[in-house]
Amino acid sequence: MDMNGRFSSNRSLIIRLVVIVVVVVAAYAVGKHHGNSTNTTSNAPTTVSIQPSGLKYPAGWKEAGQIPSADQSAGTISEASRSNPSASVVLLSTNGQVSSNFDYKQAASQAADKLKNNTTDFKLIKSEVLGLGSTKAIGLTFSDQNDGQANTHRQIILPSSKGIYYLTLTAKSSDYSKLSSDIAALQNAVAAYAITR
Repeated sequence: MDMNGRFSSNRSLIIRLVVIVVVVVAAYAVGKHHGNSTNTTSNAPTTVSIQPSGLKYPAGWKEAGQIPSADQSAGTISEASRSNPSASVVLLSTNGQVSSNFDYKQAASQAADKLKNNTTDFKLIKSEVLGLGSTKAIGLTFSDQNDGQANTHRQIILPSSKGIYYLTLTAKSSDYSKLSSDIAALQNAVAAYAITR
C-alpha cells in the first residue's frame, strides 16, 4: 500500500482475496464441525456479542447475535443462517481502497486462478465482474468437499470508499440452486450496505 492506504497493485489485493476466501471456507468448516459437536468443555471458542450489522437479509435468514472472537478479529461483521434449504453467510471487511484504475476483470481472473492453485478440492464454477447498482464487484462461485459433503460457495468482493467487503454464502451443492433469489438479494444488500458505510 502507498501512503494514502490505496492498493498499489492488483497483486496485493489478490493476495488478500485468497487469504480471505481460505479463512471463510476454513471458518465454515470449523463452525460446522463445532456445531455438530456435543463437547461442552472449555475448549469451545470464545464468543463476543455483536450488534445487528444493518445488512438487510432476505426473509428466513437469522443473523447471529454472537460470533467467535477470532472471527471478529479477522474482520467478521455479520454471520447469518437459514434452513430449508440450509445455508450460511459471512460478511467480512478489511481496510484499504483500490486505485481508480483497478481492473476488476483481471482481478477476478487472478483471484480464481490463485484459489484454484492453492485450495484442495477447489472447482471454479464462475468468475465474473458484477454491476450492483452504481458499484462494481467481483463474483466468484466455487465448490469444494468438506467431510465428504459437496458445498458450493458464492463470494462477492466489493471494494468501496470505506474498505473492501467480502460476502460469502455457503450451501450444500444439492441445495445451491434453490437459493438463487436469496443470492441475488444478498448481492444487492451488500452493495447497499457498503454505500451507506
